[in-house]
Amino acid sequence: MWHQEETKFVGLEAIGCIWDELARLRALLEQRERTIAELNRTITVEREARRLAEEKNELLSLLDNLWEMVPVGLSFHDLNLRYLRINDLLAAMNGKPVSEHIGRTPSEVISSKIIPELALKIEEAIRQVLKTGQPLLNLEVSGKSPAKPGALRYALTSYYPVRANDGELRGVGATVVEITALKMVEERFRTVADFTYNWEYWLGTDGQYIYMSPSCERITGYTPAEFIQNPELMESIVYPDDLESILPHLKIHSTIGHLTDVSFRIITRGGEVRWIGHVCQPVKGFNGENLGWRGSNRDITENKRIEEQLAAERQRLNVTLQAIGDGVIATDNAGKIEFLSQSAAQLTGWETSAAKGQPLTEVFKIIDPKTHLPVKWEVLDVLTIGAKPQLVQEAILIAKDGKERLIEGSTASIHNPQGQILGLVVFFRDTTEKQKVLEELMKASKLESVGILAGGIAHDFNNLLAAITGNLSLARIEAEAGSAEKVLDCLDEIEKAAQRASYLTHQLLTFAKGGTPLKKTAPLNEIIRFSAQFALHGTGMQCEIELPLDLWQVAFDAGQISQVIQNLALNAAQAMPEGGNLWIRAGNIALDQGQIPTLSAGNYVWLSVKDNGPGIPEEILAQIFDPYFTTKPSGTGLGLAVSYSIIHKHGGYLTVESKLGAGTTFSIYLPASIEPAEPSVVVPSKLIRGHGRVLIMDDEPALRHLLKKALDKLGYEVTGVDNGAEAIRCYMAEKEAWQPFAVVIMDLTIPGGMGGKVAIQKLLELDPAVKAIVSSGYSDDPVMANYEQYGFKGVMVKPYSVFDLGKMLDKVLKTEPNNS
Repeated sequence: MWHQEETKFVGLEAIGCIWDELARLRALLEQRERTIAELNRTITVEREARRLAEEKNELLSLLDNLWEMVPVGLSFHDLNLRYLRINDLLAAMNGKPVSEHIGRTPSEVISSKIIPELALKIEEAIRQVLKTGQPLLNLEVSGKSPAKPGALRYALTSYYPVRANDGELRGVGATVVEITALKMVEERFRTVADFTYNWEYWLGTDGQYIYMSPSCERITGYTPAEFIQNPELMESIVYPDDLESILPHLKIHSTIGHLTDVSFRIITRGGEVRWIGHVCQPVKGFNGENLGWRGSNRDITENKRIEEQLAAERQRLNVTLQAIGDGVIATDNAGKIEFLSQSAAQLTGWETSAAKGQPLTEVFKIIDPKTHLPVKWEVLDVLTIGAKPQLVQEAILIAKDGKERLIEGSTASIHNPQGQILGLVVFFRDTTEKQKVLEELMKASKLESVGILAGGIAHDFNNLLAAITGNLSLARIEAEAGSAEKVLDCLDEIEKAAQRASYLTHQLLTFAKGGTPLKKTAPLNEIIRFSAQFALHGTGMQCEIELPLDLWQVAFDAGQISQVIQNLALNAAQAMPEGGNLWIRAGNIALDQGQIPTLSAGNYVWLSVKDNGPGIPEEILAQIFDPYFTTKPSGTGLGLAVSYSIIHKHGGYLTVESKLGAGTTFSIYLPASIEPAEPSVVVPSKLIRGHGRVLIMDDEPALRHLLKKALDKLGYEVTGVDNGAEAIRCYMAEKEAWQPFAVVIMDLTIPGGMGGKVAIQKLLELDPAVKAIVSSGYSDDPVMANYEQYGFKGVMVKPYSVFDLGKMLDKVLKTEPNNS
């Protein structure tokens, strides 16, 4: 039992040992597991440490790159002000490499290259940060440039305290930004602003003035410092009546967000009131933020004074223009109406308000009084290329309601001091009634002249009649004696006298008629000589005439120019009733533009009529061309007025010079003509005969009878009627009977019946191939001067000879018909 019990004990002991061993082994295993876990933790930490170290190195590398690449100078100083680190940019700004900075203070590094004051400022700033532990921001420093000796560089520096993790101050970091270029721009701006004539200022967002130019003192009497120290000063000097309107432009809180230009008054320090022209606008930053308000003031006191004077002058001018009887229209440089006087409004039929802005040609419509065609206004040529303005000498104005008025006037261009055209001004007056009066005056003048010349005319006609009657008596005696040759001689003398009487009659007829000149190109010599001699018959005047043989030709109305010469000669004769001398001279002259008033540049014939009479007083010289103005007891003052009108209608110019006791000189300028002179009619030595049927229309039976006998002698078959209606009836009846008339001779004027002017038009409608000759004693009728335009093939002025008749019929019969 013991053995078993011992064995049992031993087994238990062994098991206990096993358990102990197992426990030991378990402890060893746990210890190993703890060791392995610790090792794993250590490995993980080492790996993390290596990773952190790598990240740290990478960050340090990035920081190093950033340190060098940032466009800002960077440095780090220890507690002794020495550079511990500096980037290349700041080192270059200091003029030395990085290596020469490390371990040294700013004074040891940069004083030799840049002014010492700069290093002292940097060190003073670092000490202040080390002392206070607070950053020092935006400190402006300057110094000499290492690259450009003598040139200043400007920088904006900031200094920051650098602390360890425990908060201990370890040094100072610095940032440096170069602002040299910005500073130069600022200096330029300040220089320009300081020396500008205008008063400039910048009002900040806080209502304080950032800048005020020195010109404010010149304008207001207050200095820039006074405005900056007292922002309310600006408002206080504004004229009380203007404050309400200008206040929004003086305040930064104004809602006005755009450029504004206004004017207001101020009261200067000395109490003077001045006008200010004010321009203001908001100032914005790059990102659009509001930086304040910029204003510019200029002294416009003198401008205002001139404006007030101009306004007053403009008002006076406006009142004057409105008060005068002439119409006045002013346009801008585009030809649009800006001003229309009351007289112009009445004449044109346009209301002033409606006319403004309208084209000139829309309101001022004119037509030619001769052709009744619209007058071409080269308005744009005058305004754009500077063409010379046309003179509105005579025209018919068509009012808005269609009413026609005869006007005369002129145009002128408006220029600024630089010569640029600003517009046009048209001056015109209603001459409808004046023209009627002038026509009556011309008639009266002619009657007056006829009365004065009656003695001379009677003398000439008596001589002509004596020659005619005397030769008729001799012809009868010689015919009874059977002497045909002597009869022919007497007839030749009668014919010559009759031709002289015919010429004299034509002069009297032309003298008795007025109106538009019927011009023909010819030399002036003959008409001048005849007119002067004709006018001075029966006077005690001695006339000396000198006319060059090479005198240029002129397109003129012989009757009207003759009347002018006669009027001037009679004027001299009336001034010297006891007799005197008259000199008539002529010549060719080439005029430049503006040399003679109202005349364009070109070739002219100049004519002078000078007497040695008592002369004309200076105070009345300018009035002698006025109708009814005269200093002669027996005169009406119409002759010179009519003469002036005639020369004016010929496109010429008539002027006078006189001095008391030294006589008077009238000068005439007439445009030379390049057209060939019309050939003189040569009386043929023999009759030109023909054949064919001729229809004669004339209200005078004796003339019809004479023409029938003359045409019979020339070989023609003749039928006579006394009016146009009968002529048309007879012409068409014979045409339908296949016995047409070859030629129709028509009298232009039939009292109480149809004359040639109307009859030819009706005949042309019925037979376009009709050949007709117009005949009249009124040689200055437009139909006679322009017969072809009215449908006639020829013209004959009464009286005419059988030779003239034969020649004209031969010419007309050889012409082509108007229509086949």
